[in-house]
Amino acid sequence: MPRTATAIAATACLLAAGFVKLGEQKLVSRDEIFQSAYYRRPYAAAKHHAHAIWVLADSGVRGNLYTDYFIGGFAGYWLAPEVRTLVNGTLNVPSESLDALVAIAQRRGLRPGEEFAALLDRLGIDLFLGIRLPELRRTASVGIATTAHLENTPGWIAIFRNLTSAIYLRANDRNRANLERVADYYAAQHVPFDRERGFDVDAAIRDAPDWAIAHGVVPIGFVRLAHNMASGHASSAVRDRVATISAVLGGYRRSVAIDRGLVREEPQAVRPKRRLVWSLLRLGQFEDAAEAAALLEARPAGDGFSAWISETARGSGAMDPEAARAAVAALAFLTPAEGSELQNELEPPEVRPPR
Repeated sequence: MPRTATAIAATACLLAAGFVKLGEQKLVSRDEIFQSAYYRRPYAAAKHHAHAIWVLADSGVRGNLYTDYFIGGFAGYWLAPEVRTLVNGTLNVPSESLDALVAIAQRRGLRPGEEFAALLDRLGIDLFLGIRLPELRRTASVGIATTAHLENTPGWIAIFRNLTSAIYLRANDRNRANLERVADYYAAQHVPFDRERGFDVDAAIRDAPDWAIAHGVVPIGFVRLAHNMASGHASSAVRDRVATISAVLGGYRRSVAIDRGLVREEPQAVRPKRRLVWSLLRLGQFEDAAEAAALLEARPAGDGFSAWISETARGSGAMDPEAARAAVAALAFLTPAEGSELQNELEPPEVRPPR
């Protein structure tokens, strides 16, 4: 299949996945669309990851933005002309841009020998909006979580992260003014921000918990969970929840420490084993991940999810760094039900009036 046709097919799959994710919807009748109330309905802010879009809008950043295809129109409406999206929600874009969308989602380069970060530089991307929880996808090629794609990538810093999205800034001379804009935004919000290390999730939760909850960084009840953990007498259910939230937010070492304890206490529990291997892979500790993957060998029959995690752990250590990073980027540890439960605990983003 020609490259352009492949990209269009992949884009169609992305759109189809978005509709499936929303579930069965009531059809809109012809009469309904002539009612003024129909046009006054609020838009689906959470669907478009508006927590992150509002940070981009309120910080006043400028430049070229990568985001998923289906968010392009929403991002363009709220951020243009200062921020230009790689795609705008239509197919009126160059074929290479469609090819690039597929490559970026899979965390790889596009041309022979090209690495992922080099592709972003070639496209002139200043801002990268990654989205989704690391949850099991309906198909292997659709809906990869891009939230952690630029974690620990030289030349990029995180300027925002919550449970379902992250924004990264290309830290080069061209974006010095953007870095200052972001720093000024956080100073006005009384949220810690370091110009060298970027957005620190733990510092934001500690010093600005109300802001963190309002922006979807942690669930509404997280402060209670944290206090419970600090007591030293947290139940296994509380520790499991904290480990999940920590892993999703990039706190892999904390999650590993919790999960090692849970696995010792509950040898038959599958969820902490999956999360343990996944977090070790995210840390690049491939030998430890392969060793921990042995714990998943006793999984129940038909548990293909655990098999996928285990096989990735066993194979990543033999790959070159870019291929290993792409394999790990495609990996999940949450089931769709677990992902939905986590998202339902978040404070929804505000619905802003039209510009």
